[in-house]
Amino acid sequence: MTLEYALIRSRRKSLELRVYPDRRIEVRAPMRCPQRDIDAFLEEREGWLHKRLSQFAAQPPAEPLRDGARIYLLGESVLLKVRAGRRSADRSESRLLLSCTDPEDPEHVQRALHRWMRSEAELLFQDRLEALFEPFRARGHCLPPLRIRMMRSRWGSLSRQSGMTLNLALLHSPLACIDYVIVHELCHLEHMNHGPRFKALMTRMMPDWQLRRRRLNDAAWSR
Repeated sequence: MTLEYALIRSRRKSLELRVYPDRRIEVRAPMRCPQRDIDAFLEEREGWLHKRLSQFAAQPPAEPLRDGARIYLLGESVLLKVRAGRRSADRSESRLLLSCTDPEDPEHVQRALHRWMRSEAELLFQDRLEALFEPFRARGHCLPPLRIRMMRSRWGSLSRQSGMTLNLALLHSPLACIDYVIVHELCHLEHMNHGPRFKALMTRMMPDWQLRRRRLNDAAWSR
């Protein structure tokens, strides 16, 4: 592995690889993890890593949000219409009509869109979490509290102290992909790593989870 990467050591139990849209690479490792284990970890994931780097390199620069732009909502391409007015949003099947005080300012439009997305995500993500939690309740777990925020390098996370965090950008993805991320994080209630027992539980709870994961990570709405 000849690629440059930043190595970040912390009090964690497993290795993690992160790739950012600007093609920065981070490896997060336990404090005493030997370098040979890190090298083996990177070698095992080299194919995936090069694929993600190629995807980011091929992406055109993001266009400023303005009237007439197209965005993804729940996996569907939607026409964004922006007009001046009191902050509000009206969603139809193929269009999102967004009102804000300065429709000519892309940053202002972006903030207005994020506010609307957050209100939608709070309802949808909580509803899906409660629906998907039932098999985990039967296994003796308690429903984790939910937080939503923008995350640069992951779709979700789970902490036994603070609960589940989901990436607001998941709202761009199909419901099947959102469900995959939620079940993935719920499986961390039992296994805080991605070892064989974690994968066995994922398969039990969502037999097609690997297909959903590929769909999430390879599709246009995830870029």
